[in-house]
Amino acid sequence: HTRYWRDWSSDVCSSDLRLMTGIGGVPTLQYGPGEAVQAHGPDEHVPLQQVLTTARTLALLAVDLCGG
Repeated sequence: HTRYWRDWSSDVCSSDLRLMTGIGGVPTLQYGPGEAVQAHGPDEHVPLQQVLTTARTLALLAVDLCGG
C-alpha cells in the first residue's frame, strides 16, 4: 500500500479527532469513505466500493503496524 500525507486543515468538515491532536504525542488520522459534504445530513450515503476500499486499507494498516 502507498503512504502519503495531505494537509486537511483547510477542509470544511470537523470531528472530535481535532481534540485529540497532539495529546500525549499520539498521532491522529481521520480516514474513511465518502465526501464530507454528504456527511451527517438527510441524504448521507457512501458508495459500497469506498467502504470496501476503506476496510481493506485499515486492515492492511493494522497488519503493518502489528509487524505482520
